[in-house]
Amino acid sequence: MFKKILTASDSVDVCDVPSAVAAHLAKQEGARLCLMHVLESSDLIRRQWVKDFRTSEDVAVTAEYTDVVKETIKKKCAAALIGCKDYVIEVRPGFPWLEILRMARATKADLMVLGPHRGKAKEKGVVRMRTVEGLGSTVEAVIMRAHCPVMIVSRDVPKEKLAFKRILFGTDFSETCQYAFELSLKAAQKYNSKLHILHVLRIPRGERVAYTREQIEKEIAKVKEKVQKVYAKQIKGIDYACDVLEGEPSAEILKYATSNQIDLIIIGSHVREQAERWYVGSVVERLGLESYCPVITVTRPEALLKIEE
Repeated sequence: MFKKILTASDSVDVCDVPSAVAAHLAKQEGARLCLMHVLESSDLIRRQWVKDFRTSEDVAVTAEYTDVVKETIKKKCAAALIGCKDYVIEVRPGFPWLEILRMARATKADLMVLGPHRGKAKEKGVVRMRTVEGLGSTVEAVIMRAHCPVMIVSRDVPKEKLAFKRILFGTDFSETCQYAFELSLKAAQKYNSKLHILHVLRIPRGERVAYTREQIEKEIAKVKEKVQKVYAKQIKGIDYACDVLEGEPSAEILKYATSNQIDLIIIGSHVREQAERWYVGSVVERLGLESYCPVITVTRPEALLKIEE
């Protein structure tokens, strides 16, 4: 399904979780893996000067230093890369999100695997183009502009769960959710998975007092019919379940994923503008930070064109 996987690590001297997951998926899928690290600068203007990962001192980016970084990454990820027949390690200076997107286009990646890096720039003493709460500026910027699905991995994932036998598709019936559904369907068919389709009915707190429990149940029943009408007719040859819950979307999705032992969550990403800046939706942020299983986000329709049957 995925044939060209790109992962970007912000660590040189350790094989982080996204790198390990990406390596496992590359072996599982027989995919080409690009393991990338972006050398970040402490100077907004002189981007060719970066923090040395060994000493934290400013050093110029040279071919020699780049080779040292590549060799260190190769050694630290050696165990994860065992059995990975086709991989390359790339090291570039620059702004992480921009270089990741450039590399994704250059390698024609059909999946990016990233981890949330909230607050890492300040810890490392480097300069990024903007600072946001949530997943971190790099991951959010990539999700907003990605032309392929982006998988967010925030914690260790047992290898058996990467077989993706239980997939959860979360929907609010938006256009991006239709793209996410198409990917969910392809993934369920590929991995012979059970597909869970979930919509969370959100009633604003200020309006909750105006609804009786009976009215809420009627609304849930109405939405269940819509879920069946919109999605069920497109499903063939796989096991599936449709559910509608009432509550706060990210919290209900997380609870549902836990109680149903979900291996993979797939959702559409809603890019929104706030105070003249663009952000991914709050549901993506919370799921990316708190989900115990990988979360794939789909923002653009062209992401589906890269996915092989």
